[in-house]
Formats: sequence, C-alpha cells, structure tokens
Amino acid sequence: MRALVLPGLSALALVCLVAATRQPSPSPPPLLLGVYQTNPTARPETALQLHPFFVAWAQPDLSQQIRHHLQLARQLRRVPLITVEPFPNAEISQHPLLQAVEAGAYDHQLQQLLAPLKAYGGPVLFRFGHEMDLAGQYPWGWSDPSQFKRLYRYVHGYSQRQDAHNLIWVWSPAGEPNAAQFWPGSSRVDVIGTSIYSSRAWSPTAQAASFAALMQERRSRLGQFRKPWLISEMGISGNPQEQHQWLSQLQQQLSQFPEVRGLVYFNAPQPASMPLKTGPEDWRLAETTLHHFLQLLRPNSTPAVAS
Repeated sequence: MRALVLPGLSALALVCLVAATRQPSPSPPPLLLGVYQTNPTARPETALQLHPFFVAWAQPDLSQQIRHHLQLARQLRRVPLITVEPFPNAEISQHPLLQAVEAGAYDHQLQQLLAPLKAYGGPVLFRFGHEMDLAGQYPWGWSDPSQFKRLYRYVHGYSQRQDAHNLIWVWSPAGEPNAAQFWPGSSRVDVIGTSIYSSRAWSPTAQAASFAALMQERRSRLGQFRKPWLISEMGISGNPQEQHQWLSQLQQQLSQFPEVRGLVYFNAPQPASMPLKTGPEDWRLAETTLHHFLQLLRPNSTPAVAS
C-alpha cells in the first residue's frame, strides 16, 4: 500500500485495521463507524470515520459520481467506502457478464472507475460485487461460485496493473451457508465485509435475531480466513423501541467479536429495486436513536445525523 495521505484518526484507524490482517492486536483500535444515507449530507458527525456509497460500474457518469463522493469524504475527513455493483449493460456487450468482462469489454468502465480512486491518493475501502452468495439477488450472484471468483480476480488483477494500490479490498458476502465457496484467495482480500440485517418477519418466533446470533453464524462460516471484519451493511427494522433495544444489545455484544473493526448502518428503506419476499422493510432510525447508538459506540463523541 502506498503512503496514506488522508489526515486524522480515520487513516490511523484504517492502517490498524489492515495491519490486523498480519498481526492481530490484543487491544483493537476504536471502531470505524459509518452511516449510509440515500442523500448524504456534509454535516460533520464527529462519531463517523467512513463515507459509504454505492456505484453501478456501467453508469455513463461513473467517474463524476466517484469524484463527488471522494470530495465529500475528504471534506468530512472520512475514509471512502465504495461498493461497486457490476451490473451488466447491453450497450457495452451483448455477451453474458463474465464472458464480456474476461474479453475486456468492460475495461473502459474499469478505467473510469479506477482513475479517480487512484488519483485520490488516500486509502479507499473497495467493496466489489457484494452479497454474491445470495443466489439470484444480483447478476453476479451465480450458483457456481467459480464464476464470481473469476470476475473478482479479473477486476483485482486489472487494478493491480493500473497501480491502484491505495485500494483496500473488501470481500463482502451476505454470510449465507455457502459463502466460503466464493472466497477469491487471501492475497486478494484485505478485509472481510458482511451484511447483518434483522427483522421479525424473518424469524419463526417473530423475534428479531440478535446481532450476536447473526455474527456468530458468519464467524462459524468465514472465520477460517483470519482477516479483520467490517460490518459493511447493517439494519434493524421494527418500531423505534425495538430498534433502540436491539442496538443497545449490540453494543454489549460487540466485545465477543474482537475481529470486527468497523460497522456501517444502512439508514434507508429497503431499495425498491431489490424487494424482499417477506415484504418491504425500513431500516431507518429516528435521529435520537441513531444519536444514542453512536454515543454508545463512541462515548466521547457528540454525533448528530439527520434521519
């Protein structure tokens, strides 16, 4: 990795996070915290160190979108966390996604993607093809894990050839029972990301599963890879009292999982483009609930995030 030029605690904590890949520390640094919002603001929430955003790589204004978010991240002194969604585009290629990528049809899109990230110079958490283990959820969620691994490895290799060495690679399955089959290799992963969502609608007991229960499942499936963890998406649905209680319990449960070095709350409704079989879910928190949660995780901060 190149020298990290982003000043402040965020860069220091991020260095510690990646260093943990090789030398786990008995005293982990403070959590890297982020909140995803559909329309991010420039309010200086002092508890937050991550600026999460999503881009679809086939968008014509891809570079412009990325530069906008990188500028906002630098303004807020946060580490960018970019989730790259490799949706196919018939205008680029009529061939299936993997075949087209390996034939070089998306190389121009990769250049548009990597150029602003490389020019940024500071550390960028790079989350490519997330939740690939949710069969059929996304076009890159193939039933044959080898196809995703080929896609991931192509993009990783291309970035290396472009000298985009400031990228910190986040391999980010949802955590399904078969998630380990999508592992692309230790040399291509710096951080394990995973999604943790809880809803009463998903439970046979009508009780939302706890963070500890969901994280323990993922640890049993993915802990073999021995990398630091980032909860790259997290949400709890329900009424405000239920959300408040679940998040308060999460704070108490985190000590069971020292490998978790970062957490991003998905403060938005379930996207309409990705409907759930159990019906619509809304993961948004009231401002007071989110404020309380961030204070629990960072008691010396005074966060204030608009809901």
